[in-house]
Amino acid sequence: MGMKRDRNDSKNRFCRKAAKRVSITHKDVRDFATDLILPLLTFTFAGRFALKIIAMILLLASAYKITVNQASNKVKKSPKGGVIRYHLRNLRREVDLEQLENKVNTILQRLACSLLSRRRYEFAVDLVYIPYHGKHQKDKNEIVRSKAKHGTTHFHAYATLYIIVLGMRFTLAVKYVQKKTPMEDVVAFMLDTIHHLDLKPKCLYLDKGFYSIPVIRLLKRRHIPAVMAAPAKGKKKGIKSLLRGRKSRIVSYTVRSGSDSEEVRLAIVCKYSKGKYNRKGAFYFAYVLIDVNLAPQICYEKYRKRFGIETSYRIMNSVRARTTSRSPELRLLYVAISLILQNAWVYINWSYMRERKQGVQEAKERLTLDSFINLIIEGIKDYLGVVRKVFTVNHAKIDLLNPAVRCVYLGVGTI
Repeated sequence: MGMKRDRNDSKNRFCRKAAKRVSITHKDVRDFATDLILPLLTFTFAGRFALKIIAMILLLASAYKITVNQASNKVKKSPKGGVIRYHLRNLRREVDLEQLENKVNTILQRLACSLLSRRRYEFAVDLVYIPYHGKHQKDKNEIVRSKAKHGTTHFHAYATLYIIVLGMRFTLAVKYVQKKTPMEDVVAFMLDTIHHLDLKPKCLYLDKGFYSIPVIRLLKRRHIPAVMAAPAKGKKKGIKSLLRGRKSRIVSYTVRSGSDSEEVRLAIVCKYSKGKYNRKGAFYFAYVLIDVNLAPQICYEKYRKRFGIETSYRIMNSVRARTTSRSPELRLLYVAISLILQNAWVYINWSYMRERKQGVQEAKERLTLDSFINLIIEGIKDYLGVVRKVFTVNHAKIDLLNPAVRCVYLGVGTI
């Protein structure tokens, strides 16, 4: 009798657990993603198609990594690609880069902050360079120069702010970086964003692209705990001269730029590859430590979290629509949509796929990015219809699409 009661109790517990599960359909994901990017489309679309359909076409282009014109040809109920491009060109007449940045950052922050429960988190700031083969549209400062990549040294640059929670990364802000934009202004913008959200950085990780005396002084002045990668330069008196020996250590170092200088604490880390990645020997890393007391090896391990940003950039590029437009506003819009999709994917994993339990919390990606994107694609195709036939321009002299003709000419029977 007792055994029977135990079985019934376990069955009831399983039923209660199963009852808490929620099914998410492709329509739910499609509407969720569409509503997120609709505020970015400020233009008035005159015609028989709603603005919601334009948003779906942009999502489809991002999901397939294709142009808007190619995306419009994949569904039935869609305006022509030229019509969509015409209205997207008018976007820059109605909003400037700063206004578009504010709209994007508001969406990103509302989506991410709905999941935050504490005030102190780890943050990371980084730069991403998207290759550009062309000329500027209005101002030469729109294009920045950097190390050659994909056959060009010209790029559109964007700075992003990420918050790291249990290994998962939420984008909080994006900023378009022009050629003469000081890096301290970019970092100040990100710190102001953190302060505006009433959050405090437990530690801020910065790429070596921000390594400069003004940025270091800004972080010291605001008392921000930070770890910044330092470039290996200077064989005689620079950081490169310190990258030797078998032990990791912390040293005092003077950063110099012209007649200006600043004293910092520098963590020198020595790591042995041990055959990993087909490499052998010792490799050295240098980090500037600001208001943090970390051992060199711990500093190295903590800074590795920052490289999740580069993974996030690979994800961003995998869901970013392509264009040949010179418009910085349009290119920022496509980058913004990809970042919003990334945040939406993380949000669903965090809110619906994470197992809630006592003790150490885990955040696993139970819904993969490919599955998330496939749900969006299927939802859009379900709403707009799939193209199942095309109309020909003329008749073929030998119609091999005809089973009878194909059987005669190719000797292949019908299936």
